Amino acid sequence: GSAGASGNRPTLDYTNPAVQQYMVSTYLDPALGGGFSEIDIDDSTLYNVTDAAGHYSAGGTWVQQYSGSVSDHTWAAANAAALQQIVNSVKASYPNAHFGLNQGRDCIWNMTDWPLAFSSGVDMIFDEQGFTNYGSSPQYTTSDPRSDNAHNVTCQNSWLQKMQTYTSMQKSQGKELMLDNEEPYTVSSSMTDSNSQARFDLQWALANYLLVKYKHTYFWWGGAAQYGYAPFLQREEEAQIGSPADDFYASQNVYMRDFSNGLALVNPSSRSPFTISLPAGRYQDLYGNAISTYTMQPHSGLVLLHAMKGRQQDRFSKTMLMDSAA
Repeated sequence: GSAGASGNRPTLDYTNPAVQQYMVSTYLDPALGGGFSEIDIDDSTLYNVTDAAGHYSAGGTWVQQYSGSVSDHTWAAANAAALQQIVNSVKASYPNAHFGLNQGRDCIWNMTDWPLAFSSGVDMIFDEQGFTNYGSSPQYTTSDPRSDNAHNVTCQNSWLQKMQTYTSMQKSQGKELMLDNEEPYTVSSSMTDSNSQARFDLQWALANYLLVKYKHTYFWWGGAAQYGYAPFLQREEEAQIGSPADDFYASQNVYMRDFSNGLALVNPSSRSPFTISLPAGRYQDLYGNAISTYTMQPHSGLVLLHAMKGRQQDRFSKTMLMDSAA
């Protein structure tokens, strides 16, 4: 075992090979042998959230390993290496086993050790915070500076840091990404057909997802109390936007990304609306309205499709957002 600096938060020492073997033989291998294909690790391997500081030897001697602080490079490096060893051990017997890590990108934490998440051998990064901050206040990931008194830090542009990190990790590291977007209200299927707030919120989450979508990027949207359940599908999620034509880019004070059959736009500012201009006759929104000039409100997203000449586009005939390849 390992003792926390606060004295009341004991945790297992995963750097101990005996602990690793126990975890693999007692839990992981039996689960995979029983038909499971996915192993997901909840909470961080980068942040020492249990205040681990060291352990007692078999003879009762205290062995100091870490500072006990939440941000501790020694702890993060040791636990990333330990996770890599666990992954290697499991994949020696189950080479097709898939590992996911709940490790969202948020600048309230020390991000110096972020690359260690990729070196731990996991296949997928799961962002539980998404772009809606777990459905709590402040609700949206923002590009404006914000102070977090609990962590004594000011984030200058947490939205852009998150977007750049997720783009890089997918393109250069080959990692998969799962984005969880929770709302403070209960979501029901087809809710956006009649609820304007839900429609606004879904467009925000969906447009952000599209800006960082590559071959294996996944999306969930629902109420915070519904987290862990199957998605409550909305018609917007079936729009035929096609495949991405480029990476996201800044234009007209907002961020955009071109698709083979449309355009995704995001205004991540919490303060300022911005009016954008687009070529007349080229785009329509997901509800059939032609869009050439549009004011994007703070913390808003917009998903557009190429306008069809002579007839209204069948906007919801085929699911493409989840399945289109980069």
